[in-house]
Amino acid sequence: MSLAINPTPVFQAIEQHIKSTTDCAVHPSKIPEDESLTYDEDTGLVEPFIVMYFGGPIRAAGDHNLCDYRHDTTSLYITVDCYSGRYWDSQLLKGHMLETLTGFKTDDSSPLCPGGGLNFDRASNAVRPTLYVASQSFTCRSNLSSPQR
Repeated sequence: MSLAINPTPVFQAIEQHIKSTTDCAVHPSKIPEDESLTYDEDTGLVEPFIVMYFGGPIRAAGDHNLCDYRHDTTSLYITVDCYSGRYWDSQLLKGHMLETLTGFKTDDSSPLCPGGGLNFDRASNAVRPTLYVASQSFTCRSNLSSPQR
């Protein structure tokens, strides 16, 4: 069955996969305004959490359907920002996401591959507590199902 270019099921499957493989909070696009950060009782530091960003679809070069653009293969992107109160905790979470997501595929996508541009670490200390962020992007192809005839 063709998804006819809608990437939502692929994005939802990736989100569910991340949630099923980690104990930390996972948020699409941002932390909801009605949700507070949680803190470790022993250290007082922010507990690790993930914010995911999805992008696409973008028509993939070289794999075009001659009859209907709706059935062209597309490229999808996901960036996973791993937040923590300590630099190395954010790096450990990023490493876990690399292991968890590399090669993950859905019914209508190719396996996720690390990439999608420059990934860099950063810290946000304009408002305390300082949050360390380790970022990793992934790409995949989608809309792979054959159209119904």
